[in-house]
Amino acid sequence: MPELKDLIIEVVKVEGSCAAGYKVGDKIYISGANVDLQKSTKVCYWALSSIMPLIFSMQSGIEPSEFGFSDEKGVAYIACSDIGKPYTRGGRVIFKVIRA
Repeated sequence: MPELKDLIIEVVKVEGSCAAGYKVGDKIYISGANVDLQKSTKVCYWALSSIMPLIFSMQSGIEPSEFGFSDEKGVAYIACSDIGKPYTRGGRVIFKVIRA
């Protein structure tokens, strides 16, 4: 198994209001198979469930452009599963996943 690359997941946009309280600039740090809770702003498991398909592929070195998540090298964009008003009380958060 290849060495897993570290990732930084950064909030780049919040549409509506985030139920977890994410704000633009908040970050989640992934190191190997772990979330670095000391460095991360906060961790929402709903957000992580949306991002999980990208995590292992990006950590393994696959370029996000190969599966349509960005045209930038080592970067992908994805949204959490909360679709926001009028369907939920929350709001959608857009994340930028960066290979560190």
